[in-house]
Amino acid sequence: MLKPTSSLPKAESIPPAPRSPGPGSNNFRKSDSVTSTPGMEQEKAPQAQAHLLKVRELMLPAADEPDEDQTEAFLLAAQRGNSTKVRRMLQHEGQPPDSSNFEGRTALMLAAMHGHRDVALALLGAGADPNVRDKEGSTALLKAVRNGHDSIVSLLRSCGAELDLPSTEAAAHVCTCVFDCNVPLLRRFIKAGIAVNAGNFDKRTALHVAAAEGNLAAVRVLVEEGKADLAVADRWGATPLDEAMRVGSRAVMDYLQGLNAPTARDDDRTTEFLYAAARGDTTKLRHMVQYGFEVNKGDYDNRTALMLAVVGNHAAAVNTLLGAGADANVQDNLGHNALLEATKRGHDSLIRLLIDNDAKLGFDEIRSASEMCTAAAQGNVDLIRRYIKAGINVNAADYDKRTALHIAAAEGNLEVVKALVELGNADFNVRDRWSLDPLDEAMRERREAVVKFLQENGALIGGDM
Repeated sequence: MLKPTSSLPKAESIPPAPRSPGPGSNNFRKSDSVTSTPGMEQEKAPQAQAHLLKVRELMLPAADEPDEDQTEAFLLAAQRGNSTKVRRMLQHEGQPPDSSNFEGRTALMLAAMHGHRDVALALLGAGADPNVRDKEGSTALLKAVRNGHDSIVSLLRSCGAELDLPSTEAAAHVCTCVFDCNVPLLRRFIKAGIAVNAGNFDKRTALHVAAAEGNLAAVRVLVEEGKADLAVADRWGATPLDEAMRVGSRAVMDYLQGLNAPTARDDDRTTEFLYAAARGDTTKLRHMVQYGFEVNKGDYDNRTALMLAVVGNHAAAVNTLLGAGADANVQDNLGHNALLEATKRGHDSLIRLLIDNDAKLGFDEIRSASEMCTAAAQGNVDLIRRYIKAGINVNAADYDKRTALHIAAAEGNLEVVKALVELGNADFNVRDRWSLDPLDEAMRERREAVVKFLQENGALIGGDM
């Protein structure tokens, strides 16, 4: 029987396994590794180092990007007013001053919301941007305003903070303040630099709303502190004064009119008022006066409602206008006034009414002489009587020193002479350029009835010469 042949080498022919060096051995080399091959050392070392650095970058935050816990601690310190911690984190831990949470709310916003001025100072001193917006579009300044922190509003404004709101949003803020009668908040918004003339979707400003609400306090704040535009018009062309007139707010009307605030529909309203006077529509006149219409406004010829009411002989309308403060002595472009209109048109009752309200014809001597001499030459005794009643100077002389009595005597118009003497106390002795008095004129023209009347009333031949 054959013996099996073994393929294994003899034990003594197997090389001994390499011995692992002990901890204190100095005989270990990288080349002794079973996996080492010549040249691998130079290729593997840089790759391992780069890999290690990459792992470290993923696991450790960068020096200028604090981790979430640190940012949360920073924001919490700002919210609580811990200015010491906020300063330490800014100065010694490299915390960025504009660090924010997931809503975009910064430490400065939190300090402004809660009224922590020291924290706000520290953040601004470290370079925090006062105009950063959170995800809602709000800023530190807007939060300080809404939460009533005036000192922080002033601080932020001094550091360049701006509200910079869209027009409709700015209008919504201030209009709401006015509607809610929140004057302190309105003042704070103005202090923060809000655009008080911003209009809403209907172009209505806070001043429109304040006037429509009759809120004089808000109107004064908007005008005096916010420099609100008095002439701003809304979608329908109405100004703040128009609004005050529409609702009948006398206090607001008086204030705005005292500042010469305009009305956008001034021409239309003037025409409406004048037509009412010409028709004698006292109801319309009272209504417009009640809502602040200026009673002395005139048309293109400066003819007023009072003149037109007199022309139409509307005594009730004249009374209404005079009671509302109409000036009876306003003259139109032709030099006519209400009393002259009443005189020329023979409205005797209105003459008395106007005179009782201090009305004057407003004639100088030359015009008085012209009016009286013309009436005397025409023999218009009724007009003479009305002129005398209206207070005209019956002794006024023209450029030739001739008076109405000279003319009436020369014309032989006894009725006019009588009116001048008996009603007007005309002077018998006044002499014209040629040294003739009224009696001389009557005698020269052989006006016997006039001569007789003058002599019976004290006129002497030769006058007082």
